[in-house]
Amino acid sequence: MARSRCATREDAEDAAQEALLILHRRLGALRTATALGAWLARVVGRECLRLARRTLRAAPAEGPPVGDRAVEDVVLGRHGDLAAALAGLPVQDREILLLRDVLDRSGDDTAAELGLTRAAMKSRLLRARGRLRRALLG
Repeated sequence: MARSRCATREDAEDAAQEALLILHRRLGALRTATALGAWLARVVGRECLRLARRTLRAAPAEGPPVGDRAVEDVVLGRHGDLAAALAGLPVQDREILLLRDVLDRSGDDTAAELGLTRAAMKSRLLRARGRLRRALLG
């Protein structure tokens, strides 16, 4: 589950380990055993998002430094122009683009992760894509 939701193998391992620690601490809070799968999926998803946010926040606004394992290596592969444009966006825009377009989350999942209504998520995503397009076109 973590491998399909996280950007890198290392992040997936970290997210899975953190999810198991949270499960161990809060197992008694579950109401039914049938809720375990959905609850664990949500915890893993949040951990992957937290790790991706950490990666994006570590990248400077003017673009990732040369030689470092920065945004284009960790999140976007070898697409340097796209990574630099993404790193120059506000954090809110990066988060929504990461969830919808990089991690390929559904609209409902993205809205839930960000604490937004579906309509607000769509509006924010449209604005973020426009900003990214303008940044790429110069």
